[in-house]
Amino acid sequence: MDQLLRGFPGVQCSLDDILVMRRTDKDLLKNLDATLQRLGECGLWVRKDKCECFEPSVEYFRHIIDAAGLHKAPSKVKAIVDAPAPQNISQLCSFLGLLNYYRRFIPQLETLLKPLRELLCQNKAWKWAEACDDAFKKVKAVLTGSVLLTHFDLTSITYM
Repeated sequence: MDQLLRGFPGVQCSLDDILVMRRTDKDLLKNLDATLQRLGECGLWVRKDKCECFEPSVEYFRHIIDAAGLHKAPSKVKAIVDAPAPQNISQLCSFLGLLNYYRRFIPQLETLLKPLRELLCQNKAWKWAEACDDAFKKVKAVLTGSVLLTHFDLTSITYM
């Protein structure tokens, strides 16, 4: 899908999910028409019951996208916040994998996770220390904060 729709303005793909976006309704319809035409040329169809059009916000790839920017999906954040402390390396890897989706919302994430990452070293025995517990709790607290990533705006750039 990525290769099929590469270069289409305002079109983003993730597996079989396609997100078509633009600033104006006119541009959106133009991009949507071009996207549907390309899919049709390749013998692909979309299911009308799975389509959402002209929505003020949409959940896409574990994020909420709206006019203000990119937000964390509350249901996904809840899964991370409700996760119990890992008891072994496998559980720790699963937790770190969940966090990876929201890494851009957590400033200095790698520094914060250092005690947890050290547990992954092959020559170290598993020992959930106080530093690990502190890092685990702090990353959850930071994740529940209100960080918003805004849309990039070329008009905000000043050239010298």
